[in-house]
This record gives sequence, C-alpha cells and structure tokens, in this order.
Amino acid sequence: MSKILVASVDASLQKLVQEVLQQGSEALAARTEKEIMRGLHQDDTELLLLDRRLPGMKEKALLKQLMADPMGGEVPVVMVGECGSYQEQLELLDQGVSEFIPLPLQAGTLAVKIKSLLRLTQRLDRVKALALIDELTGVFNRRYLEGHLSVK
Repeated sequence: MSKILVASVDASLQKLVQEVLQQGSEALAARTEKEIMRGLHQDDTELLLLDRRLPGMKEKALLKQLMADPMGGEVPVVMVGECGSYQEQLELLDQGVSEFIPLPLQAGTLAVKIKSLLRLTQRLDRVKALALIDELTGVFNRRYLEGHLSVK
C-alpha cells in the first residue's frame, strides 16, 4: 500500500489526492511541520505532497530538516502551489524538492506525477535491497551490517 502524506490545510487537496490514487493507496493528512515529521517516521510514507500555502511554514528550514533526517531525506517531496521565479524553483530543487505542481491542480497531472515518483521510489527500494541483501543466502550482507552499526 502506497502512503502519501498530504501537508495542507485544504481538505479538497487531500480529497483530490485520494481520488486520483489507485486502490491500495492512502492519503494521510498533516497540517503542521511537526505532523509532517511525525508522519514521515510513523507511517512508512512514500511521498510528501507539500502545499506552499500551509500557514506558518518555513519552506527552506523544513526542507533542510527533511533532507537531514534519515527517513525524510529519502521521501520525494512534491511542492504544490505557485512555483515562484525560476531562481526560486532552482533553489527549492537544490534543497530537495522533487517536483512542482502549479495551481490550479489538474487531476491528470497530479495522478501522473504521483505515479511516476512512486515508481522511482519503488525502483530505488529494490536497488537498496539488492545492495544490502546477499543474493545467495537472502540475509543482510556486510554493507548493511557496517551501515547499521555505524548508526548506533
């Protein structure tokens, strides 16, 4: 089941996301930066849909926190709203935003971009598994153990 964290105070955005998702996918709500971080850690979130209109949000600080976080740094971030200037878009992409979707939202555009990023996430997960699990024995390999021990 794909879980998408929708960070917005706009209930219609979450409803639209749920409508365009395939069966077996779920849209979870977050309205604050704390809820976003909690959602990333508790819910196996595969994608973050971040509404630029979220009250009180400090985009750059939140993106920096997400990228520094072991869980948040691996979740694609889709920014919804006014995309701003070209320079601003470049800065946000450099800080971790994967995709922009301008307002007004088009259901088709939203669906295609979400599906595309979820496919990339699934491929990355398969590559990680191949890199960390011994193909012959099916158990974690030395690379996994060294990385796991260095975190603790």
